[in-house]
Amino acid sequence: MSQRKSGMSPGLGLPPLVVRAPLSDDRTAALSDAQWEEVIDELSLSARQGELVRHIFNGKKQLAIAGEMGLGLGTIKTYFRRVYRKLGVTNRSELVARVLFAHLILVREGDLDGATAAPTVAVDERS
Repeated sequence: MSQRKSGMSPGLGLPPLVVRAPLSDDRTAALSDAQWEEVIDELSLSARQGELVRHIFNGKKQLAIAGEMGLGLGTIKTYFRRVYRKLGVTNRSELVARVLFAHLILVREGDLDGATAAPTVAVDERS
């Protein structure tokens, strides 16, 4: 059986690496509305750009974002390019990292309304 059919990584004899785990349908719950407002302000985004960033952060596809924002797909693509340029990122992953970094800076500086700590991730240390 070839490596490809067996689910093994070519040339390494190892199972394929899972790059990311499935995420919940609504990651924006990690930040409250007040925290989102502070992050959007920290990133110097307009309200409409902030709305787009929340949709991107939530993992929505461009077509779904267009429908929810009541805009055409071409307009959404233009918004993506402008927001990416404004934040100095080149893809969704970098955008999510930029948002989280802005949030952490605000928490560290104590400038985030209603936040006493950054969002946490449970880690099982038994293994």
